[in-house]
Amino acid sequence: MNSLLYGDGRGQVTYNFALVVDHDYAVSRPASGQYGWIDGGESAAYNTPGDIASDHPQSLTVVVDPMLPTPTPTNTTDKDKKDGGNECGDAPAMARYSVHSMLVSLNIEDRPLRYTPPRGPAVDFLVTYDQKDKQPAAFTFSNLGPKWTFGWLAYVSDDPLRQPPQTAVYVPNGGTEIYSFDQTSLSFLPHPQSHATLVKTGAATYERLLPDGSKQIFALSDGASAYPRKIFMTQIVDAAGNALTIGYDASFRITTLTDALGLVTTLAYELPGDTLKITKVTDPFGRFATFQYTAGQLTTITDEIGIQSQFTYTSGTDSINSLATPYGTTNFSSGENGTNRWVEITDPVGAKERVEYRDNAPGISASDPVAPNATGITNSGLDVANTFYWDKKAMVIAPGDYTKAKITHWLYSVDGSLSGIPSSEKSALENRVWYTYAGQPDYTHAGPSANPSQVARVLGDGSTQLSQFEYNPIGKTTKATDPVGRVTTSIYDTNSIDPLEIRQMIGTNNELLRKFTYNGLHEPLTDTDAAGQGTILTYNTYGQMLTRQNAKFETTTFAYGGTVPTGYLASITSPLFNGNSAVTSFAYDSFNRVRTVTDTDGYAVTTDYDNLDRKTKATYLDATYEQFQYTDNVTGAMKLDLTGSRDRRGLWTYRHYNANRQMDSMTDPANRTTQYGWCMCGALETITDPKNQITTFNRDIQGRVYQKIFNDGTAINYLYEGQTAPNTVGAMSRM
Repeated sequence: MNSLLYGDGRGQVTYNFALVVDHDYAVSRPASGQYGWIDGGESAAYNTPGDIASDHPQSLTVVVDPMLPTPTPTNTTDKDKKDGGNECGDAPAMARYSVHSMLVSLNIEDRPLRYTPPRGPAVDFLVTYDQKDKQPAAFTFSNLGPKWTFGWLAYVSDDPLRQPPQTAVYVPNGGTEIYSFDQTSLSFLPHPQSHATLVKTGAATYERLLPDGSKQIFALSDGASAYPRKIFMTQIVDAAGNALTIGYDASFRITTLTDALGLVTTLAYELPGDTLKITKVTDPFGRFATFQYTAGQLTTITDEIGIQSQFTYTSGTDSINSLATPYGTTNFSSGENGTNRWVEITDPVGAKERVEYRDNAPGISASDPVAPNATGITNSGLDVANTFYWDKKAMVIAPGDYTKAKITHWLYSVDGSLSGIPSSEKSALENRVWYTYAGQPDYTHAGPSANPSQVARVLGDGSTQLSQFEYNPIGKTTKATDPVGRVTTSIYDTNSIDPLEIRQMIGTNNELLRKFTYNGLHEPLTDTDAAGQGTILTYNTYGQMLTRQNAKFETTTFAYGGTVPTGYLASITSPLFNGNSAVTSFAYDSFNRVRTVTDTDGYAVTTDYDNLDRKTKATYLDATYEQFQYTDNVTGAMKLDLTGSRDRRGLWTYRHYNANRQMDSMTDPANRTTQYGWCMCGALETITDPKNQITTFNRDIQGRVYQKIFNDGTAINYLYEGQTAPNTVGAMSRM
């Protein structure tokens, strides 16, 4: 093992290094035991062993150590910061986009099929595209084509012959987490961002323990006798022990997903010439999603209600350049020059967003005019390691002006690469927000956790606003000190998962706010408030609540099964009142959705749904009903949004949406229409009522309303903290 004095203008740190693989260097920091990689292709920027060896060929010898794995990019996981779009929210059906901030990697997600059983993990078939995800050159297992993955595909890459200092896990939904092995405790350290812990449970089995008490089990080896051996995920187990099981065939294709109730979702592979590509997924109720390919690339996803998301690619690459949905087409362009890289998005109405990583961007200084008075913060180096995000408003007002973009300044890893952990963030009209982290070797390098120990900024009066935090080993907050000095502490069980007490310092008194006890399923058995009033809860063996007794000893009872599908809630019985309890009962349809709710007086409401589980009709005991539709009122095309609703009197209200899914008009049953105007910046700009009276909202470059103008010309101006006039630079977004 050789030593390297790493100096890059951000301070000097001594590293050991032991391996060169394809011009990448494995390094460790002796003081902390952290391991990392330096990309030889970027060695000129990082003063790597290659530079030193070429300048001083007699000064060191590179030792090849096969114990270390080949490095893999780690910053396209669902824990990594994203900018743009809707940040790929959890809504079902239809593809959505965002951009992984640090790598500037286009990210697209779609959830074309999903359901949630009453116990155990949800069965969501989430598919993900990551433009810069690292995948095998040729797949030997289930796949959706280059740069695509899905939520049930995960594997550990290990060395069957020895334990390397680092082990990689390709996690569900894409991206890789690197777990460092501690030679003292002979265990893996928690991951800095997800706070998951990898545990080796056998010669070819692992568990990935998550902070909420759930776990992922890896128990199917590809049989490789040398590095890299893949061990695939075979189960996901929730905190109560309910498991979803992933079934494979002999070709390492995922063929079944069996939920905690034993219901089976099946995967089909029907593409001629490529039997590893998924073409259809069918849930236990017969609903299905399909996947179509062109020249091996995924080009169409059709969800369970027939909505299609279609993709095109830049010629000769795996980079998506367009996404078409029933609402319209979004276009993407991307490029890079050295370490600088960018993605620009044009939405269906022509509005643009841009995410760009750039060092030494024009107008960006190495230091800010003001910095917080907080331990460990260094006001320097701010002109490098920056990602800039121009939202739609900023692209209208100041495209290309780096001072008007939202800036994320990154920490470095031990190897000199970017860590994906923010050092600070700055919005155009606000003072910078600074972060420090426990265990940092210095202010510019990341420590063992991505949870900030300090969050600081300078306020309008020049004072420092400082919040401080402490955490347990899996990232749970154990102490929080707010800017005025109030201290809240949380005491956890020895498992680090279950909070036992929450306390707050009131003057000199450490007062108890809440107290809990738990069962072995991480479910609270008792919940006692600051006044000593307690709630007592009981559960069945699956972790479903059976009874809830409040402080007045009144008990609510929950019953399952019987005449309803196994595991589903059958009834809720209220506490006794005048000797009687009120019972609410439930009946289910063939898709295991709540069909009828009947109260203790026999009053029932019956609900119909579409294949996306959206309510389409609610029928009442008097035969009146409400109705809901999701088709375009002009074209008849299926939409995700509610377009029409009928009340119990038979009166309809209609809604229309623009190509960005923004509601631009609503017509009431009296045929009166209210119109909503949206600017190219993506924000609400005007409201025109049925009398043609217009209210206008003027927004600053951050999208905040600074002026509201009424139809008669009168206006309300809004100031944010630190501003002396509307639409000017201030300190923060507090009004």
